[in-house]
Amino acid sequence: MPPPVPRQAGLLGRKPPHTGAPLPRMGDFLKAPLPTPAPSADLTNGLPIVWGMLGNDVHSDCADAGFYHLQAMEAASNRCLVSFPLDKVLQPYTQYCDLYNGGADDGVILGTWFQLLFSLGLCLGYGTCPLSEALAYATLGHGVGYGVNLTDSDAREFEQGVDWGTDSVQPDQNLGHFVALSGWTPASRRFVTWGSQQDASLQWEAECTEEVVVVVTHWDDTLDRQALETAIKALPGGVG
Repeated sequence: MPPPVPRQAGLLGRKPPHTGAPLPRMGDFLKAPLPTPAPSADLTNGLPIVWGMLGNDVHSDCADAGFYHLQAMEAASNRCLVSFPLDKVLQPYTQYCDLYNGGADDGVILGTWFQLLFSLGLCLGYGTCPLSEALAYATLGHGVGYGVNLTDSDAREFEQGVDWGTDSVQPDQNLGHFVALSGWTPASRRFVTWGSQQDASLQWEAECTEEVVVVVTHWDDTLDRQALETAIKALPGGVG
């Protein structure tokens, strides 16, 4: 058996949310109660997904990479494996940087980022929810990403294969990142970041999470499609 590939921490790229386009509140568009999540879940459906850095080793495109990691999990829910060419992955991020960062590879504000993805027809809809509801939206089959502030030890612990939040948790607002939820147990959460899955404690989740983004993957009787689409289109223009 070949030796395991070393884990390499990549770059970050989530800016503070305060000046960007607001995220719609998903609860305003619910037409049915949220389900109760199972105690444990694997959103990869047990498939050997090759995550890839998707540019996050050299670009501050963590939100871009995270969005496509969520797309990979959506495909896995249908027992499919997908891969994304890097030029396709970087296309919307490059457009964001041109529109809002003066061309600089400088990361994104999540509200403005998802507003752009919606306008490009790359996501059906999106919004935010309380952390306490994140697993319920994942149970419905939607993608869930976390806008987090890492601690100064998280990159090192990722490379060492150590769970985040094993020791004391002191998030740093200068270390904004975006990770894709890929599973959970009663005692932990699992995320995709930097091309690998990473476990974290519930304390880490609670203290490091600043934003939760629900990415709509399908329409059913749970969400009011017309109202959510109308609300997104009525949002003020984003600021990068």
